[in-house]
Amino acid sequence: MYSESYLNALEQTLFAFKYQSQDYSIGCKTDSAECLENTGNNWEVFSFERGQKNHKKDFDDVYDACLYFIEEISDSYEKESEMKNYFKTILCKSTPRMFTHKLKTIIKDLAISL
Repeated sequence: MYSESYLNALEQTLFAFKYQSQDYSIGCKTDSAECLENTGNNWEVFSFERGQKNHKKDFDDVYDACLYFIEEISDSYEKESEMKNYFKTILCKSTPRMFTHKLKTIIKDLAISL
């Protein structure tokens, strides 16, 4: 329903942390990239190499898929934590009503990481 907002927040996060667009793909498969794709029934995060999906993980929820995507693309725990906090902050600022089912979890996560 609100997946576009989550994906926009993910794109903004990747841009803010200086990731190059050739290193990732959101919405389609791109060779030699970390990918996030909606299959219609769920969300998949995977590395795509030589026409093969590697390390694929499925998610029912786009929010969880985005967080896992950040985990996979970041190169350190510190960077992963910063990126996840940035992503959650963008979501809180953009449209807080869209994800009230996740808001308590996001606020709790932000408080723990500070």
